[in-house]
Amino acid sequence: GRSNRTHNTYATTLASVFKSARKRGSFTGDNPFEGHKLKAGPPPEQNAHALFEQAQVAEETGNIAEAERLYRVLIKCDPTDAAAPFNLGNMLRSNGRRVEAEAALRAATRADPTFAEAWYNLSDLLDEQGRSEAAIDCLRKALRAAPAYIDAVFNLALLLQRRNKYAEAAEYWRQ
Repeated sequence: GRSNRTHNTYATTLASVFKSARKRGSFTGDNPFEGHKLKAGPPPEQNAHALFEQAQVAEETGNIAEAERLYRVLIKCDPTDAAAPFNLGNMLRSNGRRVEAEAALRAATRADPTFAEAWYNLSDLLDEQGRSEAAIDCLRKALRAAPAYIDAVFNLALLLQRRNKYAEAAEYWRQ
């Protein structure tokens, strides 16, 4: 097991992270670990990994409410991580919750502006809502992050063509 000194270090670090996040306005609401004693076990980053896996399992088994709760805990704990809001956005979208899905996917792109798949999925969601100019912008960002992302190239060409921007669309069709 870990020594008390190690446990105290983890407890102090977690307290600091939450205090700092609250000051920055990045964390609102109740501390999900408040009132819990730090017990022997893996360090906090491994706990986050375990929570992420639990969220994925909950989603895969159809327990959407639990998956959503776990993804939201992860987002509150680390708003700089793009994976949890990306998964949350995709799950919400597949359950018809488009407004919340858009917010989550935007959070993923803020956390990692080079996350091409998040830009791509956001563009698809925006296009479904008839917001093709915003979708085009997202696809351009996806391609800046990953120039060889063929699905983004195809969808960008298609959207440009639908907007009667034939010359620009032709450039992408040739790729």
